[in-house]
Amino acid sequence: MPQSETETRATVRLVETIPAPGVGNPESSISKTKFESTDENRDMSRYMHEIIKSGECIVPCAHSDDGCIDGRCVNEIAHPNVDEFNVVSVEHNKDNDRAKLAGGGYITSLAMYQALGETRVSSEKDIIYIAEQFAQMGIYCGAHTGGHGSEEHGKTDCGANDKFYEILDNGIRYKDEVGAITSLLLQYSSDSYDQSVMDSVISTWEDTRKDAEYVVGSGVVRLDAIRTGILHTQEQNPDVQTVAVIKNLSDHHNEVELVVNYGQGTTFSQGKKRQKLMERYPGVARKDLPQVFVLDFWRVQQLARAVAAMPEEITGRERSEDEKPQRYAVALHAGVAFQVATYATLTDGSLPVDIFA
Repeated sequence: MPQSETETRATVRLVETIPAPGVGNPESSISKTKFESTDENRDMSRYMHEIIKSGECIVPCAHSDDGCIDGRCVNEIAHPNVDEFNVVSVEHNKDNDRAKLAGGGYITSLAMYQALGETRVSSEKDIIYIAEQFAQMGIYCGAHTGGHGSEEHGKTDCGANDKFYEILDNGIRYKDEVGAITSLLLQYSSDSYDQSVMDSVISTWEDTRKDAEYVVGSGVVRLDAIRTGILHTQEQNPDVQTVAVIKNLSDHHNEVELVVNYGQGTTFSQGKKRQKLMERYPGVARKDLPQVFVLDFWRVQQLARAVAAMPEEITGRERSEDEKPQRYAVALHAGVAFQVATYATLTDGSLPVDIFA
């Protein structure tokens, strides 16, 4: 039986707020320091932290697919329907809580899959293959677009997708810092950190980056692959009302904190948090309110298990039970490191990290 929101808050709570890790892009506009440059913004930021601390925004997931860590507001959702998507308007992401991780599940899983050093044709075909294999396990993932996208320039609006290889590069460049934060985040989970596994991830990502033919695709090309994967899995699973969705986001980035949630089947409700801010600050436009990134750590673990179990792409050989634990360790380290490297790429490093476990 699904947990009630009261039961969820009783079992998942804020256990620690980690000071800002510091690793990031100084030029980024996604910055707690920059947002809090005015008294009003500083007051709103502090009030939002009180909302976060209360735990009342930790809720059961309303859907089984996932979305991105992005803190902006959803204004449209595209649902798969035969060979196209039907777009519907939504109200402030109301009753639309899904698991969240960088770029959505297929983008994070691509980073995991590449870290395993599998035979590859292209990242786009790998995404479609991942989607097909996940569908057989009953796992479906989403993505997002938004106002900052430009098909002409190959941009979707999703930083984790558009800057996918820049993120891998930063994972490699800041491997010590990324490894340290990955180790810290794993401490709150049922899994443990292994430096030799982390070294393997970085080494294989380096090899991937050297494959010029493989890494040519843009964010738009990867999004098209995700769309293809979602439509195909919807066709293959007609009994599932909606396997996954693609959200369209509005407004600009005002994220000032990162919530990392370990509560299985739960997430942090952006809609609840936003509503409380709007009630407290009725004269402030929605686009000017502070925001929060959200990472559901349990979802990274779930997808790492799925990637570890996937058969060989070329031969179709099934994975033995002896293989899966090591493959899971590699996929998990890569998945967590990708979240950390995304933070380091998209923010200036000034966002504190709230741990819910």
